[in-house]
Amino acid sequence: MATITAHRAAEMLARPPVVYTFGQPRTSNAAFARLLDHSLPRYFRVTNGGDPVPDVPGCTYSSNGTCMATPTGYHHAGTEIWFPKGDYQNGVMCGYRECTGEPKAEDYACGQASSFGSVYDHCGYFNLIPDGFCNKLGGSPALLPPLAVGGAAETVVV
Repeated sequence: MATITAHRAAEMLARPPVVYTFGQPRTSNAAFARLLDHSLPRYFRVTNGGDPVPDVPGCTYSSNGTCMATPTGYHHAGTEIWFPKGDYQNGVMCGYRECTGEPKAEDYACGQASSFGSVYDHCGYFNLIPDGFCNKLGGSPALLPPLAVGGAAETVVV
């Protein structure tokens, strides 16, 4: 829903929104993922440690274990912002890696490398809202990683 809404908003706005999703599963095939990458150049998928949700539904795997861009298989879009498992400070997610390897949006060196850790990793996103990354806010509204560009009016956080 978030990606479709953001894609529709990009069609109607003078400049596309900045989009952040948290723990998003695969939602499209490779063709729609490429369309989203084109229409939403600042689309970031925040993933937490071994959260299994971003790895479902499964994709079509190549012989080396990476997701292939097939017409019928599921594929991610956007840039994954991965918080490695165990990289918590003060009880919330802290250090992250911007995953820009190949295949695009399915960088095996990031979140997929720790697939199917704990379903509890999917709950780690909720601590960001009151505390922010690295628990730096102490109850203020959460800040996004320094990748955020532009004002809040053009940012979609889901």
